[in-house]
Amino acid sequence: MPFKKLDRENRKELMYDEFSKVCESYQMDPEDALQNNRSRAREYVEVRQLSIALFICKLKASTGESGRFFGKDHATAIHATKTIRNLVETDRTFRLQTAPLLAGVNLY
Repeated sequence: MPFKKLDRENRKELMYDEFSKVCESYQMDPEDALQNNRSRAREYVEVRQLSIALFICKLKASTGESGRFFGKDHATAIHATKTIRNLVETDRTFRLQTAPLLAGVNLY
């Protein structure tokens, strides 16, 4: 069933599952990452941005809904997606680290 046709609780559950996978790949506790949603530390920022990019590109969630998951707005979600695209294109280490998560996901 398409993401947009699911009810709100099921959408949040799918988003949390994707977020948990990202946290697992960064060896970070999901609850810790959510509690630090105002942090600018790179490790937390990358987890947020990668999660938002996956919400938008893999789940086809809206930018507004993707941003709200972390208490951010749609502009932050757009910026996060652009940042992840840029990192995948320019940072070989990041590309290799995130390859399993981004397999089969079109970031464009």
